[in-house]
Amino acid sequence: MARYLFSALALGALLTGAAQAFMAGNPTAGRELVVRECMACHTVPEEAAVADGEAPGFEAIAADDNAYTLRSMRGALEESHWPGRPRSLESKQADNVIAFVLSLRNAEE
Repeated sequence: MARYLFSALALGALLTGAAQAFMAGNPTAGRELVVRECMACHTVPEEAAVADGEAPGFEAIAADDNAYTLRSMRGALEESHWPGRPRSLESKQADNVIAFVLSLRNAEE
């Protein structure tokens, strides 16, 4: 029994460690980046600017954790999805934006 408990605790620690390593991003820096770079297309909570309406807002992205997984968000941020601009984010910038989205998810709970 103790062996199973230890295995479960070890697995939990590994998963938590992986999530924490990924959460090395700074949600405040992520928010600053999305306000500066993303608001033409995506709405940002508590910002008055109006996006074009076609791209999902960051609240919608945060709310749909089935469609917007950590992997899919990273993929979208590391690919160029800016209309007319061949641009992608550096890894740390992507971490920051994902941390911002996850902070919105945590605020909903």
